[in-house]
Amino acid sequence: MKSYDEMRREMEDLLKRSEQLRAESASAIEESDSLRKRSVDMRQLDPEQAEALWIESEELRTKARELMRESVELRIKAADIKHRLDIHEQIESIPDKAEKLWRKAVRG
Repeated sequence: MKSYDEMRREMEDLLKRSEQLRAESASAIEESDSLRKRSVDMRQLDPEQAEALWIESEELRTKARELMRESVELRIKAADIKHRLDIHEQIESIPDKAEKLWRKAVRG
């Protein structure tokens, strides 16, 4: 069983890794767009090279989608941990709330 602090660190690590993957995905898309443009520009000059660039561009797009999928999975795992941490915090606060209610009842 993990401690509260361990879970918080795990959540933060998951979110950090998710952002890294998202940035890698965006970078791959930008590079893919660049290759597509080069491919279109050289279509008339060298069709074989243009086709190779287009194929490389598609591979980058596939990689970008996979990176984004992994990023979303990590965010979902982090959200699950956050939910458990929130429940823990609510349970921890119950005695404080009960004490306040008791004081009001005794006064009133």
